[in-house]
Amino acid sequence: MRKVIAGVALLLTLSACGEDGTDTAPTAPASSEPAAVEQPSDPAEKPTRPEPEQTAEGAEAYTDYVIRMLAYTLATPDRESILDEARGECAPCATVAQTGMGLGDEVYAYSGPLTIDIEDAEVTDDTATVRASFRAPSAQILDPQTNVVSGEFPAESSEFDYHLQWVDGSWKVRTWTLPGQAP
Repeated sequence: MRKVIAGVALLLTLSACGEDGTDTAPTAPASSEPAAVEQPSDPAEKPTRPEPEQTAEGAEAYTDYVIRMLAYTLATPDRESILDEARGECAPCATVAQTGMGLGDEVYAYSGPLTIDIEDAEVTDDTATVRASFRAPSAQILDPQTNVVSGEFPAESSEFDYHLQWVDGSWKVRTWTLPGQAP
């Protein structure tokens, strides 16, 4: 059975907090094509962080990676890796990590892969906003040692604006919000 993200859509919808910041005019055009990213289809397999690139394509590839890391956080016992991608007080990142820690040994197990669509990226000198949607298939909360199921989630689809900051030569997550909301 494939392990994928579950409930992350609900968590992300409920937790959209971030740092205060000033808006600046875009200096780089949005990419018309989604960034091509070679990532594992099984969310229980840790995704590879893309090479840092301070462009729309780099921000898109990084956002795809972060969404996959969110799935990985809940599909495996590795609950803290997502915090390495957060800048400052990324409340949604912490919420996902805490939710994963609350699972103990349980994981989210799904019958199919997470589907991600990168729709738009707007990049300024040191910030980016990337609109992305994802679909998570239905899932079970499962103890992988005993195969005992303790809960289920229906399939979910969500769309968010991921707000990134260029820090020390790479992108970091500031927060994510519902489309069009300020961070």
